[in-house]
Amino acid sequence: MPFLSELCRQGCRGVLESTIPPKTPSAWTSFQTGSNPGNHGVYDFALWDHTTHKVNYVNSRHYSDTLWDQAGSAGLRVGVINVPMTYPAWKINGYMITGLMTPSLERDWTWPPELASDILSAEPDYHVFSFESARRGKPHRNPKDFLDRMTEVSRNRTRIALHILQKEPLDLFMVHFQSPDVVQHALWGYMDPGHRHYSPRIRDMIFGGFYRYLDEQFRIIHDAFQAGGGDCLTLAVSDHGFQTHTHQFQFGNWLVQEGFLRIQKLPRRFAVLKDFLYRTNWLGSISILKQSRFGRKLIAAVSQPVFTVDWEHSRVFSVGQGGDGFVFFLDSDPDRRKQMESQLAEKVRRLVNPFTGHPVIEKILPRDRIYHGRKLDTLPDWILKPAPGITVNGDFNPFRSGIVFPIRKGRDFHMGTHHPDGILLVAGPRVRSSSRIAGANLIDIAPTILAWLGVAVPKSMEGRILQDLFTHRISRAKTEKFPVASPPAVSDSGVYSNEDIRNIEDRLRDLGYIE
Repeated sequence: MPFLSELCRQGCRGVLESTIPPKTPSAWTSFQTGSNPGNHGVYDFALWDHTTHKVNYVNSRHYSDTLWDQAGSAGLRVGVINVPMTYPAWKINGYMITGLMTPSLERDWTWPPELASDILSAEPDYHVFSFESARRGKPHRNPKDFLDRMTEVSRNRTRIALHILQKEPLDLFMVHFQSPDVVQHALWGYMDPGHRHYSPRIRDMIFGGFYRYLDEQFRIIHDAFQAGGGDCLTLAVSDHGFQTHTHQFQFGNWLVQEGFLRIQKLPRRFAVLKDFLYRTNWLGSISILKQSRFGRKLIAAVSQPVFTVDWEHSRVFSVGQGGDGFVFFLDSDPDRRKQMESQLAEKVRRLVNPFTGHPVIEKILPRDRIYHGRKLDTLPDWILKPAPGITVNGDFNPFRSGIVFPIRKGRDFHMGTHHPDGILLVAGPRVRSSSRIAGANLIDIAPTILAWLGVAVPKSMEGRILQDLFTHRISRAKTEKFPVASPPAVSDSGVYSNEDIRNIEDRLRDLGYIE
């Protein structure tokens, strides 16, 4: 990746610490708001409601006062291309195309709204998200075809970015590429010399065929933006890093096994049928079903649980897949709650991976120890940080017997999983050259960008200005404010229709984030 190498030589680089958990929803929301999950309330793709016992998928109305709003309110022109967790689009001083969690191209995916037709006229094959059937496409069977698809996704993203930049010079511009995340989830084992599936041949194909091409797209976008004139600060930012995925811990099943969670199963004759359909993905493999509303509803029905939770007799609940564990305590009595915490903590600490003999859970993190803010009470009571290489599946799965499962090529889409150490590269005027920075956190990026632009950093942004990046000190300068609307800081369950939710769940299932 010669362009990124050039940025390293010209500027500053270092590890960028992600959020807890180091997951797309919490990380990119923290990036945009410059605040921790205790203030914006986002920890996963869907948030569990303690009162209704239901989950609501995250949308941009859960938070406000983003980097884009602050820059726009200072009169700067802004462009935001496919950043996750921006759906539905809202009014900014510039252009927005939403990213991951956009259900379709039917509504609310651009600002201004008329930008949608303009984009589809310029790029008829444009897609906000085009990884459908990535998992079912079996990337391990034919890595080259899979990489070709990811390359086309990146090419598509670049073309529309250039289309936006041709409209007018912009002061702040961000383009997000989801494809590296998908490639590293699916093909990590081939790239990691310590992995048992490591292949120098496939690694070179991935590096040469995908990463080198991606690097060229970065340079093209950078050069097009810089053509607008003036000083240009360039940042390459990742929301997390990656590591080898070795095992999955079926935490929901363990809670049932230990008596913390009670479930009520459907009659066996229905469970056996759904078990067959679920395991074989028989309905999901019939493409004609996806072309009709009835077919999609039938597939969705098969995906529903074959059990219900016995809330009256349950004491602990968990949700979420593919990362850290989310724990909710159901008893409101303080004394019983304290006793329950002690019992659960003791059992969790004794959990051992039968394949390695090492602990499954590295840390138990109570929410008030790692978060703070006005939405603290909506977050899980505990975050379970698993041992390296292990992910936690908080959902109960009646079709799985056992608690810890090794990750196997061909069966599991995620050969790689997230790591809290991300990447930060910064180059431009007044940036230290060929140097390193330590201690940078994802929430530091928004206030640092605003300060460099001379824009007021709001109190809601907790992150610090990364002064060590620069040769001269920059300050939280005050600037004149211009009124620019931002999304209301409330949850709106009406954002997604039932059809939208099915589309989102299909895509998250394709990426291995839900089963």
